[in-house]
Amino acid sequence: MQRFCKICNGWHDLDEPWPRQCSVKVSISGLQIVKDIEPYMPVAADTDGKIHAIGGRRQHREFLRRNNYVEVGNELKGPSRPELDHTSKADIKQAIDQVRRR
Repeated sequence: MQRFCKICNGWHDLDEPWPRQCSVKVSISGLQIVKDIEPYMPVAADTDGKIHAIGGRRQHREFLRRNNYVEVGNELKGPSRPELDHTSKADIKQAIDQVRRR
């Protein structure tokens, strides 16, 4: 039995080992590490009224949480849902009846 090879566009016998030149090299990506943020001095004071240096992402998140701050990025805001008109069925029926009487 043979199978078509997409690499060399030829046929290979399945009873034999697959040719090395036709083997697909699969790269498995390893662990990716994100660099920590550089230390910085926040513009706003902490809950104790003092300004403390922020030394990493964890301290940054804790500072925001502790002071009820929200980090705002450059993400685009999605479209908001239009406000629905809460007209009752009776009002709609009355409007239709008024139009028909004209």
